Amino acid sequence: MRFPFHTITFLFLLLLFPGFLLHAQGYPIGEVRLTFLDSSRNDREISVDVFYPALIAGEEVPCAQGVFPVLSLGHGFVMTINAYHNFRDVLVPEGFVLALVDTETGASPSHSDFGLDLAFIIRAIQALSMDTASLFFSHINSKLVVMGHSMGGGASLLAAAADPSITALVGFAPAETNPSAINAAGQIYQPTLLFAGEEDCVTPPAQHPVPMFNALASACKTYVSIEGGGHCYFANYNLLCSIGENLCFPNLTISREEQQARTFSLLIHWLHCVLEGETNACSSFMDTLSQAPGINYVHSCPSLFIPESGQLNPPVRLIPNPFRHRLALLSEIPLEKISIRDAQGRLCFFYAFPRLSTTWEADTSQLIPGIYFIHIETRDGQSFSLKGIKLS
Repeated sequence: MRFPFHTITFLFLLLLFPGFLLHAQGYPIGEVRLTFLDSSRNDREISVDVFYPALIAGEEVPCAQGVFPVLSLGHGFVMTINAYHNFRDVLVPEGFVLALVDTETGASPSHSDFGLDLAFIIRAIQALSMDTASLFFSHINSKLVVMGHSMGGGASLLAAAADPSITALVGFAPAETNPSAINAAGQIYQPTLLFAGEEDCVTPPAQHPVPMFNALASACKTYVSIEGGGHCYFANYNLLCSIGENLCFPNLTISREEQQARTFSLLIHWLHCVLEGETNACSSFMDTLSQAPGINYVHSCPSLFIPESGQLNPPVRLIPNPFRHRLALLSEIPLEKISIRDAQGRLCFFYAFPRLSTTWEADTSQLIPGIYFIHIETRDGQSFSLKGIKLS
């Protein structure tokens, strides 16, 4: 028997990225079009397509039993939200409510307003959980995520910086914005996952997602580079995106299906891990990140128990750990900066080294007992995060 080419490709992707098919036996997809007014911005009208886990597939059908996190997704420059139905098809069956925000679609978008829209929408949908007349009554939990592609990716950083109570942030080939998403990253402490296509010539990684990642204040952050991947392949086909990308002559060596398979195999596990604390999801994310082909990464997140920056044995260590009144650090690489944050992300200590040094020691008697995240930057540009435990 001969199999069609697309069937062979599908089976090949399933073997390499088993997480890609997790949605196949999930919730049916419900859909509703909503329009909200933001009274804090002169009753700004915000339209959104909301897709949700349902009892049966269809428009305005009853929500499935359970409570679910809300994800808002920002589109790319002059792209339609229909281009992101691939996210709908994967994430909603997994138990996530997905809001595709349909604002700032013109040729002169306001990045600032778009970021505020992304944050506002998840709050507005969450509020519907208290409305007895809503489809979402008693079905939305406290976990809120902002995501975005290209322009929407940059806007999602603006959203997370403006609303520190947002649970987590995900960007797909995020683009620098006005105001600057790179600058905003320094105010983001939420767990963050950034994706980039290695061959992206629209938002080249070195000028867009990499500076954002480096600037993030988050103690838990991951950067994923997809070998041979491009800018537009994170979404479904869109004519304007394709034209823009072809103008810079990308050297793409994988297909759209392959890029999305690699992306979703990580994204699904990361969301379940970060939002729900599922141990198996955290382990699956770790395994896929470190073992799947065609993926390079930088990782700093001790709470996920994943090798940091792709290294099993980072060249920095805390002595002692757990600690009481004194904490020391030994490094194989000259140190640049050290910061300590508590479990809520609040800055407790910061030190910049004025001269070359591979050791550091501090009085920690003023810290209350608990878990702390020690973020270290070295002179050669590497960064690491270690978890320390302060005893009474």
